[in-house]
Amino acid sequence: MRAILSVSDKTGLESFANELACLGWEVFSTGGTKKSLAAAGVPVHGISDITGFPEILDGRVKTLHPMVHGGILARRDKADHMAQLVESGITPIDMVVVNLYPFVQTVSKGNVTLETALENIDIGGPAMIRASAKNFPGVIIVTDPADYQMIIDKLRGEGLSLDDRKKLAQKAFQHTAMYDTAIAQYLWQGNEGFPDNMTIALKKRYGLRYGENPHQPAAFYAEQRVGASINTGITWAEQLWSTPPGAPPPISPRPPLPSSSTPTRAAWPALKTSPTLTNGLSRATRFRPSAALWRSTGRSPRRWPRPCAARSTRFRSLPNTKKRPSRFSRSAKTCVS
Repeated sequence: MRAILSVSDKTGLESFANELACLGWEVFSTGGTKKSLAAAGVPVHGISDITGFPEILDGRVKTLHPMVHGGILARRDKADHMAQLVESGITPIDMVVVNLYPFVQTVSKGNVTLETALENIDIGGPAMIRASAKNFPGVIIVTDPADYQMIIDKLRGEGLSLDDRKKLAQKAFQHTAMYDTAIAQYLWQGNEGFPDNMTIALKKRYGLRYGENPHQPAAFYAEQRVGASINTGITWAEQLWSTPPGAPPPISPRPPLPSSSTPTRAAWPALKTSPTLTNGLSRATRFRPSAALWRSTGRSPRRWPRPCAARSTRFRSLPNTKKRPSRFSRSAKTCVS
């Protein structure tokens, strides 16, 4: 069994590669990934051992070779495909572990030149990802370090199911789609008007407790931005305080936004238009759906007042029924807590 590892994000890579080696996998790698694994004592071979050709053009051409892509794209269930591999002396590749150059992080820095940006556009990586994802019934494609442990656990047992492989392939195509979107957005900067076609890349910020109704699931997504920018506003709000004084922290912290963003959209303008605060003062807005109720300032959330909002509810009887006094017919003063 052969695996190619070529990653930019090396989180957990050494232990993952070592586990693969212990399970009998041959590990092949490129450039900096190979150096990192070799320094950690992981048995690793260079990609040139597969291609029989050295890396050229400052590393621009490493894996773009029939010995690599033939081993990835051959269908294991087709006898003629496997026969062609034998005739060509190509060994099948069973796993590809790739994540791409940090293009978004690079172009988000100030004063990045076009040359630097172009050098951070990955070519061989997306080609291997797409080839492996296309042939996911026969090749395991891994683009997220968070999946390493799951894959090792599966390999120690009965192996990855077709459904497991399909999920990894979907994640892989999404990975390259977001990557291409970022590149297209960057190259469009400075142009006037609107492009004929446009894609928007969204990343999940967190799950919500429920959707528009309690029985509906929901999640909150933020747009992946390209270029120098500051993540501000409700989308990137951070929950700093959520439990009463002396109470233990929640087992699963709630997201900073409520399940529906409508109350937040109502409260945010009120909070933004508050006077600028100094001397370490904090400010807050309490809200309910569609309406901000009050604003307050203080040095600590524990000292914020708990004002009461007066409300009145009218009782309206149905036609042809006897009107009776009701507890809903009188004004009530309810404390907002």
